This record gives sequence, C-alpha cells and structure tokens, in this order.
Amino acid sequence: GAAGHVRRDADNTHAPWQRVAERGGCGRRDNVGACAQRAIGGDGVSDLKYWVWLSSLGGVRYRAKSLLIAHFGGVREAYFARRADYDRLDFLNADERAALENKSTEAANRALGVCAEKGISVITMQDAAYPSRLNEIYDPPLVLYVDGKLPVVDDRCAVAVIGTRSATDYGIKMAERMGYGITKCGGLVVSGLTRGIDYAAARGALLAGGG
Repeated sequence: GAAGHVRRDADNTHAPWQRVAERGGCGRRDNVGACAQRAIGGDGVSDLKYWVWLSSLGGVRYRAKSLLIAHFGGVREAYFARRADYDRLDFLNADERAALENKSTEAANRALGVCAEKGISVITMQDAAYPSRLNEIYDPPLVLYVDGKLPVVDDRCAVAVIGTRSATDYGIKMAERMGYGITKCGGLVVSGLTRGIDYAAARGALLAGGG
C-alpha cells in the first residue's frame, strides 16, 4: 500500500474499461516487466479477467508469470495455452506447469465484481498508469488494485516504513512521526498496513495530508 497519494492526471488512473495497450517485440535481454508490458494481446477490457486469473494463480512465481506473457505474446494467449505448450518452457517447474492447468476464472470474476462494486481500479502491466519503477524489479506484480488515487510513484521519493507488529508506544509514536515527516517533505510512504509500525507510519502520512 502507499500513503501520500497524488493523482498524476485524470487519464493515468484507469478504471477497468479505460485501457491503454501497446505492442512490440521482446528480446532475451529485455527487462522482463517492460517486455511483458509491451507484449499485449486481445482488446484489453475482455482480457482483464485473464490478468486477474494469472496474477492470483497460486503456485506460480511472479517472474514466471511475466515470462509467460512475454513468451506467448499476451495474457490471453498464456491462458489458452495447452499443457504441452507449458512443458516446452524451461523457466517453469513441474508444479508451475500443473498449476497453470487450472483455467477457472470464477475467482477472477468475483474479484472484478468486488472491484466494480467498491470503485476499485484495476491496473495491469499494459496500462500507462502502471509505475515504470515496478518494471525494474525482479518480479513485478502483474496487477495493481487502487482504492483512491494512484500516487505518482515514478516522480517522487518513495520510502518504505516497516517494522514489528508488537511495537512499543515509543516505536508507534516515532513511526507515525516518520510517516508524517516524509509526506510533509513531498515523499511517499509505502507500507504493508499491518498493525504496529507499518500502520502507524501510514497513519502519520494521512495526518500530513496524504490520501
């Protein structure tokens, strides 16, 4: 999660029906996240359930998921691939190949229904709103769920504040003060929002005007 959210502009946070797709080739030396972001297949809106399916599929590493999209040229193609297709991919292990045979989109459809009901935006790697910074990490998430405004992650200093769930009163006070100070200075507080230090830092960011 992130506190201190600032919307870059109205077009950069996409609801599920607002999609921006790009196409391009993927080389072996390309950044995995950027490569998967360019390898888009389908028409965006109808593909969203496949993004959520793959993102939430257990037993498959995030990096392997990104490589699947890059290899097949799109998330829809990765979904409709057969076991024989998966068996030819040396970046998948046996458990991952087995997990990918689960083609049920029931959970994905439920998740999208909840997002629509609660006004939560779903951003995939193909979207212009997807932070470029995330494409630089080893195993970028395929999907982001945004409740509220998307922070300008690429243009501002982002600081992760993490710590124990069983913090002392002093630790809670300092974490909240840290979150407050980071936000007041124009930074973003990144937190897992678990109780203790993480939550206190996020609360401090909100008290400083972050949203």
